[in-house]
Amino acid sequence: MAINVSFSKTEINKMARMAHDGFARSINPVHTMSDGDTIFALSSGKA
Repeated sequence: MAINVSFSKTEINKMARMAHDGFARSINPVHTMSDGDTIFALSSGKA
């Protein structure tokens, strides 16, 4: 996910954890070596 709003490291980590929870609920099985379920989170801080 990429957001053009300024978030602190704690806030963006919380959003990444929420996205991870969504992966865990929708992908079965989750976290296997070849499924590619990777989350990237960043905030540019520019509107």
